[in-house]
Amino acid sequence: GTEELAGLRRTTATSRRPTASRGAKRGGVVVVCDEKDNKGGVEEDNDEEDDDEGGGVAVYGSISGFDGLLGQDATNRDAFDVCFAEKVDVAARGGTASLFCYGYTGGGKTHTSVGYDGERGMYFLAAEALLKKLSDIIDDGDDAGGDDDDDDDDSLFLRATVCEMYLDEVYDILGEKKLPCKLRIDGNGRLSVGVVEREELDATGGAGAAAPPSSSSSSSSSSSSTGGATTSMHSTIMTTSGLRTSSVRSPHDLVRVHEICSRQRASGASTTHDRSSRSHAILRLEVTNARTDGLECERRRIESELPAWKNASDNVSGKKYFVNVDTSVGTQGYGKILRSGKVPERDVMGGPCEGDVWIRSIDEENRITLRDVEDGNTPRTAEEWSAELGIEDLQLRYCAMLKGLSKDEIDAELQVLEGESLRLKGIIADREARLDELEKLSNQIARDGPRALGGSILLVDLAGADYDHRSGDVQRESAAINKSLLALKECLRSLSAPTGAESSKPVFRGSKLTRLLEDSLSPKTECTRRTNTESTCVMLINVSPDARLERGTVNALRYGQMYARGQKGATTASKGNGGRGRSAAKNGGKKNAPSSRRKTKSAASAIPPKPADPEVLRELREIYRDRVPEKTEEEVEGIIQKFAGREALLLAKVRGKYVVVAESN
Repeated sequence: GTEELAGLRRTTATSRRPTASRGAKRGGVVVVCDEKDNKGGVEEDNDEEDDDEGGGVAVYGSISGFDGLLGQDATNRDAFDVCFAEKVDVAARGGTASLFCYGYTGGGKTHTSVGYDGERGMYFLAAEALLKKLSDIIDDGDDAGGDDDDDDDDSLFLRATVCEMYLDEVYDILGEKKLPCKLRIDGNGRLSVGVVEREELDATGGAGAAAPPSSSSSSSSSSSSTGGATTSMHSTIMTTSGLRTSSVRSPHDLVRVHEICSRQRASGASTTHDRSSRSHAILRLEVTNARTDGLECERRRIESELPAWKNASDNVSGKKYFVNVDTSVGTQGYGKILRSGKVPERDVMGGPCEGDVWIRSIDEENRITLRDVEDGNTPRTAEEWSAELGIEDLQLRYCAMLKGLSKDEIDAELQVLEGESLRLKGIIADREARLDELEKLSNQIARDGPRALGGSILLVDLAGADYDHRSGDVQRESAAINKSLLALKECLRSLSAPTGAESSKPVFRGSKLTRLLEDSLSPKTECTRRTNTESTCVMLINVSPDARLERGTVNALRYGQMYARGQKGATTASKGNGGRGRSAAKNGGKKNAPSSRRKTKSAASAIPPKPADPEVLRELREIYRDRVPEKTEEEVEGIIQKFAGREALLLAKVRGKYVVVAESN
């Protein structure tokens, strides 16, 4: 099942991150908690309501929907225990637990997720907890009795991958060099992320081919017979993709991963401080063992090789048509010639005739230059060359430059190529059979092995939104960050929309960031890799008490509120459709679907507001009566009715507008 938790993390500018260069003014975001329903809330400036009343001073309205609050003195350990500790159990059961850290730049996201100044971050604490659970699983297996010879293969550990998104590009940062990555869709329709490498595959039966010895010996003779033709085929270039991995078996390994990635991750100065993360970082820790890791590596290797083997086989088959053709001339031995019109038409595959002249080039005005002809570099038309060479009626034709082999020599070459083609087809059949075998072995291990296999933790440290008015590279960085966060926001907005609404289908292809996170944001879609596995997702909103960041803080809280709504909406849709996903909630595509949306809205508006505090109503009426006598009682009651359930907010607005201003005058 899918669980949701939206945590609210509040950090300070002094203890949680480097202090901003300018001091904080008085005021800031007020964080409140409604103990009655245990839902966190925060108050924000609400311009719309202020304008409705006539406004003039900034007051605050409520943002609710968070499942937890953490104060300024909370440590990363406190945040982990409250927000994510119990979610690690999902990964230990073979599911996926995801953690998003979001906030305005300077809110302390990287401090919380990665750590700072000796304090361990959430990724370290989560991995440490998962390693402890895996150790308990192994100990339980030993107590139950097992084969000691297979201990090394069955020992569970974590496989780490780390990538970042910087300036709309994805990079692998788990290594000494930062490598650019590509986003591709694999054969199963799922997103594959990784470094693309090109490697030459030995298609002649050498070591790289991994062919049986008998095939290797026959290949050697065939290669010599064909003059090494198969060794120069460009089709033997193999393309591999995937992120670099690192094994994590102990906390010490985590420290090494952190040190490597910290050196590679993009950082710089934001508008708030000079040690800001300028990229989105995504860390994945997947539970595996030596056996499954080996099977996965072999599977990826074979899947990378197969296209190259098939291309090599196709090229060998195609070479049969070029046995007697001199491929060093023209295009693979075929080119344009000038031939007398008196010569009868011949097949394109035919060789040259007496008097044929090979063409070097033809310009836009159909003027021709010739090969191996005196003054051939002078452009002339076909008619002019006919007069120049004394050959009647020269015309443009296509011709193959033949080697002049005898029939016996051609048959011998064809026999060699046929043997090579059979050898390559045999290798392809062996590779495909091995893939089927690997799939069966993987399924068997998943069925009989520890439940934790395949479980994973995904930690996402989102770069902070930054309203940057600077210029140059720093402004480009901020613009790229804001653009990707906007795409993520639109996906969250779609996920939080009523089921069946036109905007309820998120567009994950709007950004590489949303494509990377689709697996966690919408785990029930067919294009994700965990359609049938348990998943849970946490968003941790990091905010700062610095009053200068007030507007960014409020926007960050709204972001988190939208995320919580999207997760709850996705869960409701999944439950209501028997797990068939959001698309099944469209009433079978019937035209009366909009009416169901109207019912949803009307049902929401039918929820009665909380009863008003009599003292608040009394003071409101007194202020309007004494300070605003021009408003009639009907108008005053209309304003109060408009703020039904929010009378305390209206009182704060009215005090600031009519009482405080009047006393100051």
